[in-house]
Amino acid sequence: MRKSDLAFLVTAGLAFTGCSADTEPESPGSCSLNCSQKRAPAGEYLVTPYFSDPVGEEQSDAELEYTCPTPPQGQFSADLPAPFRVLYRVYEKIAGFGGKPKAENDTTSVNLADFVPRGGIGFEPFIIGGVSTAKTNEEHRNADGTVTPAKFTGIVTPRSEWCSDSCGVMTYELWGVCVAGKENPITASVVSGAARVKGFYKILVKNEED
Repeated sequence: MRKSDLAFLVTAGLAFTGCSADTEPESPGSCSLNCSQKRAPAGEYLVTPYFSDPVGEEQSDAELEYTCPTPPQGQFSADLPAPFRVLYRVYEKIAGFGGKPKAENDTTSVNLADFVPRGGIGFEPFIIGGVSTAKTNEEHRNADGTVTPAKFTGIVTPRSEWCSDSCGVMTYELWGVCVAGKENPITASVVSGAARVKGFYKILVKNEED
C-alpha cells in the first residue's frame, strides 16, 4: 500500500474521531460493535489492513510517517498528542466461483474464492516499538505503573472492544511516544486464532531533530 493511499490516516490516526466500530443503531447502513459473544475464527479466515484488497497473495502493508515535537530538554521521550488508530478487516474465505462450486470439466471460468467480511471475530493487538505506558488502558495498568501483561503496553482500546464489528472491521488504538533525537518505528498488527494475517501497519515516528 502506498503512503499516498493513507494520507488521511495522519489526521484520523492522531485525532479522537469516530471509528468504524462505533455503534449507531439509528443510522441505517452503519456498522455496530458487539463483543459479548465474540468467537475465534473457525475455518479459513483472512485478516488484512482495512484499505487493502484480500484477493492476491502479495502482502499489503500500511505505511505511515509522523514527525513529532521535540520532547522537553532532559527528557528521553514524551507521549504523542493522540493515539494512532489501527484498522483491519476479517474475511471468511468461501471456496467456489460466485459462491457456487465450479462445474465439472468447466474450463471457461476460474475457480475463484469469495471473501465475506465477518463480525464478532475476536482478536488481540500485536505491537512492536516504542509505546506509552502511562496511556495504556487502565485495565492493564498496575498500581506501580507497570503493565500486565507487558505485551498490551500502549493499547488504549479496552479488551471489551477486541472483536470485529458487523462490517468485519477490527479496530484498536495504540499510543506511541516521541524519542528525543531518534526515530521510533512501530509495527502493529492483530492476532486472531488461526486466521492468516496479511500485512502490517508500519508507523515511523520521527523527531524534529532527526
